[in-house]
Amino acid sequence: MGYSGAFSPPTPQQEAAMHQAGMDMAAPLSPGAPIDPMMPAGSPPREYQYQIGQNISARPRSTEKMSFQVLRSLVENYDIAQICIEVRQDELKNVEWDIVPVNENDANKYESEIKMLRSFFMRPDGENDYSSWLKKIDYDRLAFDALSMWKERTKNGKIAALQPVDGTTMVPLVDYYGRRPKPPAPAYTQWVNGVPWWWVTSKDFVYCPERPRTNTMYGFPVAEWLLLTMNTDIRFQWHFLKKFTDGNVPEAFAMIPDLKDPTQIDEMQKYYDTVTRGDQSWLHRLKMFPGGTVIKEMRDPKDDMALPHYIMTKACAGFKVQPAEIGMTDKVNKSSGDTQENVQYRRSIVPSVRFYETLFSGIIADEFGLPNLKFKYVNIQELEDRLILAKVDEIYVRNAIVSPDWVANHRLGIKVKPDEQVGRVFIFANGAAKASDALAVGAQQALSAVPPPQNIQPSAKQALLSGQPPTTVKSKAKSTNLAKADDPKPQDRLR
Repeated sequence: MGYSGAFSPPTPQQEAAMHQAGMDMAAPLSPGAPIDPMMPAGSPPREYQYQIGQNISARPRSTEKMSFQVLRSLVENYDIAQICIEVRQDELKNVEWDIVPVNENDANKYESEIKMLRSFFMRPDGENDYSSWLKKIDYDRLAFDALSMWKERTKNGKIAALQPVDGTTMVPLVDYYGRRPKPPAPAYTQWVNGVPWWWVTSKDFVYCPERPRTNTMYGFPVAEWLLLTMNTDIRFQWHFLKKFTDGNVPEAFAMIPDLKDPTQIDEMQKYYDTVTRGDQSWLHRLKMFPGGTVIKEMRDPKDDMALPHYIMTKACAGFKVQPAEIGMTDKVNKSSGDTQENVQYRRSIVPSVRFYETLFSGIIADEFGLPNLKFKYVNIQELEDRLILAKVDEIYVRNAIVSPDWVANHRLGIKVKPDEQVGRVFIFANGAAKASDALAVGAQQALSAVPPPQNIQPSAKQALLSGQPPTTVKSKAKSTNLAKADDPKPQDRLR
């Protein structure tokens, strides 16, 4: 069945296969054949069901549940989110990086290329240093999951810089199949002041969400799925602020039985407000009231901090930050601190490191034509792994399996000059010796410690020296009977 040829009927091969599978009405109570598709056989699927006319959108993220404006307002007004983002940025910018060959043996082969790439990433945008530049693009990754960079090029088309771009101004476009359009078709549109400002292809632009999904071209920022948690905490802080500023619930009521006339009560209230307003020291002095006065508190003097602590912990978990990292150390000791450091390493540092290593290494391969080189963060290991690895390296070094130069180069990234290399050494309790010298001395001592052969006839000695098999030699020693007469037989022992 079809609608004026808009749908594609199945091919004869498909009809035969469906008949063989019982996917028609020939047999009773069958599931039936599926409705004819719009696309002919062999066509690619759509990545997701986008809105018709989606590329005509006049606002970034207008097709999502939350716009970039709402996300920015939420993140920038929630102090815990800002603190967590700051912690994540500081973690990454303090990690050392380097350009290394994919194959470690090719280090000398690409010395000039490595030097050129190191110089490029020292100031990727040509102006800011690496740490400042990284904080720019990393903020959009952590806050909006919309890391964006423009590949600035020279006149001959080579990459000159990686310019950070506000990811909240970019709209990813889709082709007919819901995928990113390939060059020279535009892949992104930048909207500025409500107008389409700029088109750019995927070749000249980097738009890299950390949490991509198949049902949208946008990422999935933390603030979107922590909306209720963050909103609750903001409202709690606002409520807590009102406690010290506004509000119509007094701290307490003073019930004075001697005052019956509303006029007298009003005069007493005005008198008390007059003497206490503006002078904080008066609030802590002794007050005189008529006899029988009863004070009834209306607010709990002790605020329950369990709920805000839970909300804060949940928000920290969303941003992959341990509460101790933002200063909440009330339940932290040495043991739990080490455990939290390891968790922070696995949950936060390693994913960020791998994300940027993959991104920058791809730029090195695609733009510089150097797939044999990669961007690598060095000395990134879990605390427990670092301790275990250090102990293993110590054993290897002490036993001359590897040299201290190898540990310095491969573990710490320290290049030891040729004239300063020490080579493999044996380390003893009272000193050390080079592996070559120790092996030579040890061989001599081993040979001198071999006892001379005993009870060997001259013919046998000559045969050993000449390398020929010796004649049969009978031992002069008397044989001993291992099983004495009074010993029980083996079968009796078992009993």
